[in-house]
Amino acid sequence: MTRISRLLSALLLSTSLIACAPRTEPARDATSEISAVSPIMTPGPWTGCFLPEPPPGSCGEAWGRSDSLCDPDRFLNHAAFAFAPDAPPPGFPLSAPLPVQWQIFIREDGTGDVSDEVLEERLAQVNRLFAPAGFTLATAGVNRHERPELATCRVKVTPGLVTDPNYPVCGDGAPYQLSHDPERNINAYIVDLVGPTAFALDPCIFPPGDERDGIYINRSVFEGSDKAVLAHELGHYFGLLHTFHTWRWNEPGENPVCEDADNDFVEDTLPQRSYLELRDVDCDNPPTTCPGSDQPDLLTNIMQYSACLTAENGTFTPGQLRRMQWKLATERPGLLPGS
Repeated sequence: MTRISRLLSALLLSTSLIACAPRTEPARDATSEISAVSPIMTPGPWTGCFLPEPPPGSCGEAWGRSDSLCDPDRFLNHAAFAFAPDAPPPGFPLSAPLPVQWQIFIREDGTGDVSDEVLEERLAQVNRLFAPAGFTLATAGVNRHERPELATCRVKVTPGLVTDPNYPVCGDGAPYQLSHDPERNINAYIVDLVGPTAFALDPCIFPPGDERDGIYINRSVFEGSDKAVLAHELGHYFGLLHTFHTWRWNEPGENPVCEDADNDFVEDTLPQRSYLELRDVDCDNPPTTCPGSDQPDLLTNIMQYSACLTAENGTFTPGQLRRMQWKLATERPGLLPGS
């Protein structure tokens, strides 16, 4: 996972559909698993969470192989975020799982597929991690597309992400052209990502139903051991920031996150540095990277970048679970049973 997936909890685009018949396997209908319940609550109007324009200092650096020009974390508007209530929203635990539409894009040479068995194995790990939040996920469809022109997503972040409503986040490739009702389904795009290992879109970035909404995963993620990448991106999809997120990036000091009490708007995570660069660490004896903290860093938290993290030992804090519940109830209500 690279720094660009930090808020590629914030990206996207729209392009015209290219005529070419996909090889789409019949979707497995999960509607029989989803029983109707009354809506949890009436969501408020969508307002977005980007600043009106990129602030000074947010652009000008290259980020990894994508050669992106900006850090998308720095486009976020602090005033658009708030702590979740202490109590869960009405209706949790949910009566049925949230539907996932897997969108797999086959390469020109016919490679790049991911088996149904592997998808279900990874989803089972995700459900173990999300079950304490009172919801799980279930496959609603596995769609395989022979659209090689859409099989590669070249991620690049420029000021246009804030100013252009049709920003081409994947360059010439736009797999979300084939999205399946993104307001009522979690579209998971399996492609060749150039830049991040994966990225996801926070629910506040685009209005409900935007075709670009979903999670984007490099197909290589499904080839090795499970490092909780899918769970991490779903965390972003349900409104979580990184545990090392900071709103003070333009202030002097080596580690501004340590002075950022509301860095991720979750009270029980505590500010900590990113372990993307801090690789030489004893996983059995976590350090404390912010002076004054009386607790060790959460090395196996799903929203941290840590070599110690796997799908087996990864966890969310109670505060993170509560935040995801409220984000789901208020900003992704179309996913709820009976919606």
